[in-house]
Amino acid sequence: MALVIARRVRNLKEEEWRTALRGYTLANDVTARDLQNKDGQWTRAKGFDTFCPVGPIVSDELDPRRA
Repeated sequence: MALVIARRVRNLKEEEWRTALRGYTLANDVTARDLQNKDGQWTRAKGFDTFCPVGPIVSDELDPRRA
């Protein structure tokens, strides 16, 4: 699950977090483990264009407290 942020925020108060949230969507964080092990860090292993498919739907009807 990924959060979709609706606007730029700074110094947001805890009770105001929902005003910055557009909704929720699906995300799949992919890592090329062979490159990660070879390089010893994650930059290249997570940096390919197709390595974080997201979406396609953004829902604002979910309540994570009830999930």
